[in-house]
Amino acid sequence: MGKQEGAVNPLAHLNAHWLGCDPGKTNLATVAHEERYPSGAVESVWQRSLTAGQYYRQSGITQHAKVSKAWMAGIQPEHDMLSQVTTYTASLQRYWEYAAVTLVTWPAMWAELSKPRWSNARFRLYRYKQSTVAKFWAETVRGAMVRCNSAATGRPLALAYGAADFSGSGSIGSR
Repeated sequence: MGKQEGAVNPLAHLNAHWLGCDPGKTNLATVAHEERYPSGAVESVWQRSLTAGQYYRQSGITQHAKVSKAWMAGIQPEHDMLSQVTTYTASLQRYWEYAAVTLVTWPAMWAELSKPRWSNARFRLYRYKQSTVAKFWAETVRGAMVRCNSAATGRPLALAYGAADFSGSGSIGSR
């Protein structure tokens, strides 16, 4: 709709400052706002992104992976035994082998994975993920309100979420 000649925004009557949000793989969220001249030409573009790398570092996913790898070192022999068998088989004999190995390794695996540090780490990771995303949106809204001067103009901020057609490199403009 946006690239065709004469495309019209059906929500233009809201008289809002529009923020375009494009979800992606490299940039989990890219938010942009354009200032336009009355002629329709772009005056300036403001952009903010939450990259996958930022999300992984700030939410603690990377650190959790390192710590859990160290914790799992104590049950490496059990992991090695389990890696020799698989549930993905059409053979009943191979499935029975898997079941036997699982029963042998279960006590050691359960003893490690039922320690409080695992549940605490998973909950901490959940909280950090939530706070990372919340912090990104709070900073984005705060920055957009300052840029758009929403308090003085009385125009609200509105978010257009979806395929905003930003380039994959994270830059905005013509492709």
